[in-house]
Amino acid sequence: MGVSEFNRLMVDTISIIKKDGTTINDIKANVQRNKIFINDGKLPIEDGDSVARILPSGIVEEYIIKDKGFYTGMGSIPDNYQMSVEKKDSIKPEKNNSYENFNFVANNGAKVFINSNDNSINIKSENEVFQDLLKALDQIDENLLSKESKQDLIKDIKELEKNIDNKEKFGSKFTEFIGKTGSIINIISPYIDLLTKFL
Repeated sequence: MGVSEFNRLMVDTISIIKKDGTTINDIKANVQRNKIFINDGKLPIEDGDSVARILPSGIVEEYIIKDKGFYTGMGSIPDNYQMSVEKKDSIKPEKNNSYENFNFVANNGAKVFINSNDNSINIKSENEVFQDLLKALDQIDENLLSKESKQDLIKDIKELEKNIDNKEKFGSKFTEFIGKTGSIINIISPYIDLLTKFL
């Protein structure tokens, strides 16, 4: 298989979220059930990093890299990664006392609880999604999210709210926003599910 044939297999676009929260976006890959293939061996991928993929429906899939699986290229095949991964929703979450536990009530009344009892934040209207997300960010400890990163995310949220009636701009901003949330993605994931309704 030549380089062009190998590249044609890379039909997915993913982001790599490093353990320190930095992200690498727009990576071409081939995503399988428990494996992800990348034909760029120069990427700084490590075990324990995360992978995010936005589906056409707007749902964000997240994976944890269990084994980066680096392989040296041969002939026309470039250095590549054949990563062993596990979907985050199949991993039992660890308790973390460094941030506030959040609960949500969507417009349909369905509740989502994260490691806590029913102290729900009621989201009564679509615009409140953005306001409550801003409040949630404000409560995140600086050990998890620096002040500068928090301000950057706040700016993105305001841009998202401003463009809720423009699906193209909203989608672009949404992808950019997701790429910056690596270290806190588990905390704000219920809000992300609510934001996808605008895609």
